[in-house]
Amino acid sequence: MGGARTRDSPTSCAGWASRRKPNAQPLQALTRVAAAREDGIYLFKDLHKFLGDPAVVRRLHDLAPVLGRGRRALVLTASDLELPPEIRSLSAMLKLELPSFEELKALVQDEARDHACRGRGHGPHWVRL
Repeated sequence: MGGARTRDSPTSCAGWASRRKPNAQPLQALTRVAAAREDGIYLFKDLHKFLGDPAVVRRLHDLAPVLGRGRRALVLTASDLELPPEIRSLSAMLKLELPSFEELKALVQDEARDHACRGRGHGPHWVRL
């Protein structure tokens, strides 16, 4: 189905959100990722809430070489994430910062200028921040 979300697509830290089991357990979801044969990026939102469970940490540790054999990745998202030492070396941390007010202002002004140059605005002065 080439990227189409199916009934059993991973959507949250609970793993695969099924209409029948909306709150599937993280271990079950990670087991399904390990069993999947498709390439893909598996997104787990808020899985950090379960990183105190040794079974979850072990499953993540054991999943790393499985994912490494294909074009698959497991992505964990959280506002603040401290990985246990057992899996820290198997991961890459990417911290995404929100743009500052000045960066947003410059972006909006650039877009306004581009819009005006295409003849659809009333000049670059129509957006003031």
